[in-house]
Amino acid sequence: MSIEENVGALHDRFHQKNAGVLRSFPSKLIATKGYQTTRKNIEHFFDTMPFGWGEWWHNLGERCKKALKGFFFHETIFSELGFEYVGPIDGHNLKDIIKILRNVTKINRPTVIHLLTKKGKGYRQAENLPNLYHGVAPFNLKQGITNKNDNSFSSLFGSQLTELAAHNKKIVAITAAMCNGTGLAPFKKLYPNRFFDVGIAEGHAVTFAGGLALGGLKPVLSIYSTFMQRAVDHFIHDLAMQGLNTVIALDRAGLVAGDGESHQGIFDIALFKAIPNTIFLAPATGNELKLMLAWAFKQRGKAVLMRYPKATLPSEESGCEEDITLGNGVFVRKNGGDVLIISVGAILSEAIEAVHLLNQKKIKTDIYNLRFISPINEKEFLNIIKPYKLLVVIEEGVKVGGIGESLNLMQQQRRQNVPFLHLAVANQFLAQASREELLKLCGLDAVSLTRQIQKFYQEHKIRSKSEQLKKEGFKFN
Repeated sequence: MSIEENVGALHDRFHQKNAGVLRSFPSKLIATKGYQTTRKNIEHFFDTMPFGWGEWWHNLGERCKKALKGFFFHETIFSELGFEYVGPIDGHNLKDIIKILRNVTKINRPTVIHLLTKKGKGYRQAENLPNLYHGVAPFNLKQGITNKNDNSFSSLFGSQLTELAAHNKKIVAITAAMCNGTGLAPFKKLYPNRFFDVGIAEGHAVTFAGGLALGGLKPVLSIYSTFMQRAVDHFIHDLAMQGLNTVIALDRAGLVAGDGESHQGIFDIALFKAIPNTIFLAPATGNELKLMLAWAFKQRGKAVLMRYPKATLPSEESGCEEDITLGNGVFVRKNGGDVLIISVGAILSEAIEAVHLLNQKKIKTDIYNLRFISPINEKEFLNIIKPYKLLVVIEEGVKVGGIGESLNLMQQQRRQNVPFLHLAVANQFLAQASREELLKLCGLDAVSLTRQIQKFYQEHKIRSKSEQLKKEGFKFN
């Protein structure tokens, strides 16, 4: 079931507004027991003929049947591939569907049943705006959906890209059946000849973007993080390996409310951070998203990824308005504390609230907004962490393969060995829930972060005191 309007030759070939008696009659006939029995008897008769005559007559009969079906009815690609084809059938006629399903169980070969349905059938608002009602939270049936969020990362991305496209005619936008969800509707409306919806074909979308880049254009592909998993091979071979400057906006990155296991964007960091010729960014605020998108178009010989969540834009923070420097992050809180939180992307708002709570507990904590997942300016990073006694990395992705692992390894290899706490998503598939519930479940909400950092701080304090006493000659039984 697609979200946006269906596109492509296959859809145009198979879609009919009405199934029609003429179109559906042969399919209903094929699905009957009498037709299938007669067919089996004829095939058995041909099989028993001597000297290979049976095979000759059987092939002739099949060719005649296809010719007649092709003349009177539409032959399908499924028939050509050897499937039995039943359809098109009115997908809202339950009586017909039950009858056909019972009949096709008696067909001793692979069978395709083609049903035609109308999305949102029976609810006028959903019939008129099917994409808006594809996946919904509870709402008033009489009023319909009235709380569309126009203050999100997605909507800001769409408006900013549209603004940049007004000054650069080489910018083109690509989506894989997610025009409205990714905020590209304004771009499509203003620049229909520069907008491409390739349908549910993410791998093709990535390779297509590479082709447009080779042609001198500035392609921007906006795609849900979870669906980008389908295109990892395309990204490596057709973009990164070729050194093509394309921009890929990973919408719905991190924890995704409402859609359940299949839509959580928690694997993109682990999948893409190690790929050469790749720049991977994580904006924490709306200002950073704007800066990063404009900066991405200035890069050469690199594919640029940018991840952001399905969430309302947080308040702006000091430091986030600074210019982008390759591999460098920015401080957003610097209180001269012993603890440094390294925050990755939009989880920054939870980190800031956690620092406020930690300050109330007399634990001074600074925050460094990492900005880049890859590459990292190693020299700059190691200089930044030198004054601190404890490091905490917070990221909205899986812990195994996360950026926290890379940062910890980086400092250990340079023998800095600052005590390190990595707070991320455990390797698991997460069920449907609100964003607030998911953050709490994963221990990434402000209260949970505060509790874990406080425990880490106190354990380190006890350990440090114990080591100091040992140095002074005290013995512990």
